Amino acid sequence: MSVSPNPLLEPTFPFPYDRVLGEHVAPAVEAALVRAEGQIAEMSDPGTEPTYSSTLLALDEMAEGVGRRIGPVTHLLGVAETPELREAYNQVLPQISAFWTRLFLNADLWAAIKRFAESDEARGLEGIHARNLERTLMEFRRAGADLPPEDKRRLEALQVELAQKEQKFSENVLDATNAYQLHI
Repeated sequence: MSVSPNPLLEPTFPFPYDRVLGEHVAPAVEAALVRAEGQIAEMSDPGTEPTYSSTLLALDEMAEGVGRRIGPVTHLLGVAETPELREAYNQVLPQISAFWTRLFLNADLWAAIKRFAESDEARGLEGIHARNLERTLMEFRRAGADLPPEDKRRLEALQVELAQKEQKFSENVLDATNAYQLHI
């Protein structure tokens, strides 16, 4: 039996939702997270001078790339969930949650963004670019970027636990809705 190509890794439009199987989820998520970690390492390099393109734009592109791999799965879970898809997603959910939490707690990335925010280029930003910088700084602060390391570790554990509980709640609501019957 040949394994079908992974639609979560293909840059097709419109997206082939009908071809997504549970077996596609883990490889796509792993590939997306490995690629994103490499991009974060590039953005965080203390040896390079941060620019809008190398920090904020790169951060947005990285997040979009991860979202393109995970978004279709979460969409399918909401509209056409299967037991296989549910199980596959629950297996990678801790990795996904930890990744998003670690992103905002990454000290090197936070340092690069702050270095850029203090640069002449950042002070010269206008319009949507200035707003993007302002929102990014706010998001990092609110997500705990300035916390001490021990608090960051605790926050990451809590975020992973919360994501799992939210997913389980969602599954319970769906299961209860599907099991409901009204006999008249």
